[in-house]
Amino acid sequence: MTAAERAAQYIVDTSCTRSKRVEAWPSGVGGYAVRGEGPYLITEDGRRLLDWLGSVGATPLGYGHPRIVEAVTKQVRDGAVFSFPHVLEGHVAEQLAAVIPCAEQFKFFKTGSESTSAAVAIARAATGRDRIIADPRSYHGWHDGFRIMAEQHPGVPHALDRLMPRWPESDDFADVHPDMWAHIAAVIIEPPRFRRVDRDWFLRIHETARAHGALVIHDNMIWGGRHRLAGADEYFQAQPDISCFGKAFGAGLSLAFVCGRRELMQHGWVASGTFSGDATALAACEAMLSVYCDEDVIAKLWGNGQAVISAIETAARRYNLDVEVVGYPPHFTLRFAENQRHHMSVFCQRMAARGILWHPAVTNASAAMSVQDILQTQQAVAESLDEVADDYGIDGDAYAEGVRVTT
Repeated sequence: MTAAERAAQYIVDTSCTRSKRVEAWPSGVGGYAVRGEGPYLITEDGRRLLDWLGSVGATPLGYGHPRIVEAVTKQVRDGAVFSFPHVLEGHVAEQLAAVIPCAEQFKFFKTGSESTSAAVAIARAATGRDRIIADPRSYHGWHDGFRIMAEQHPGVPHALDRLMPRWPESDDFADVHPDMWAHIAAVIIEPPRFRRVDRDWFLRIHETARAHGALVIHDNMIWGGRHRLAGADEYFQAQPDISCFGKAFGAGLSLAFVCGRRELMQHGWVASGTFSGDATALAACEAMLSVYCDEDVIAKLWGNGQAVISAIETAARRYNLDVEVVGYPPHFTLRFAENQRHHMSVFCQRMAARGILWHPAVTNASAAMSVQDILQTQQAVAESLDEVADDYGIDGDAYAEGVRVTT
């Protein structure tokens, strides 16, 4: 029985992560991994693909970075979870506090959904209020309080809807009625991924929320360790009350955390789990921080992403394709002016045929990619967009309707 057959029989939706499931890719692109090597993903059927999804943003250092492997291997031998908290909890928190401006205390978790849920619980406990303003265009995790904002939210009680008032149109928080602010515990912001905003955009939201006694939470799952080490907090120089991180900080292992001012974080005692503070993930985080300290990882992510964006823009002009790159070089996507699903499906298939793994919804640059890897990608981009312009048909099926990267 193949991995696909087993998954179809035993795994809900054929994958525990929806954006990775076979249907999230056009025919022939998706599959099942057996290992990774640097920037390459090796599949069950023997393909070796240069990975531009990067484990949905969790591996900006690539697969099997020697320092991560060394740290994790040693910790696995010593143990992962214990009857006492491990010394790495305080040690890693101290190192993170040195680079995240708002961070005075921490709580570690395994997933981003846990981190954002804990942040909301902390905000409610600290303010005595119960409502949270969140942007339904963002993704803050799969827990009920956030899923209620989705168009479809089976299994979520409709009563929760009143606890999540909608983000104001045009991002203008002056539109939020003064009577409503009396019930708002916090505004949670996922920094926009695919549209540009400036520092003033953040500061206006911060100032309005705080003027009404509400807290500000940043969801830095995507931005942290990618656009800047401390994410949007550092990039925009906009300091929230509470900040959530994950993905890159585990360097391929499962780690997330919430951090913030000491007087707020004292309310974080309610969020507790057996595997929170897993020492193997903390060892990976410590090694990841040392790599970022010794190498300019952020510059590599920006440089590698920009090199490929430039190749896309050059090819689009050459072949008279109406395609736009949106986002930032470390994390971006393509938008075709017409027939997005068709054109993107063709593009992903043609890239895969040239040994490049390209997801329909998002692209994550990797610091593990060499100059040769970038040149290979640039050439594949040019040739694949040429074939899109020539209106190559899809070989099989397009990716599923509504595919976007959450997790």
